[in-house]
Amino acid sequence: MGVLKADNKALREKMDKVVGDQETVAAERSAVAVKAYKTSLFCRKESLEGSSEPVKD
Repeated sequence: MGVLKADNKALREKMDKVVGDQETVAAERSAVAVKAYKTSLFCRKESLEGSSEPVKD
């Protein structure tokens, strides 16, 4: 019975680490998505501001 408890404890520790790693990955992906969105807004704003200027020959 002691071996089973040790195996369960080791498995729980591994699962906790996996969950923590998944949370880290999710946070990093979220940060990257926000950065990409902000960059796209800036580029879109520049594009809109640039298109309102008269074309110079």
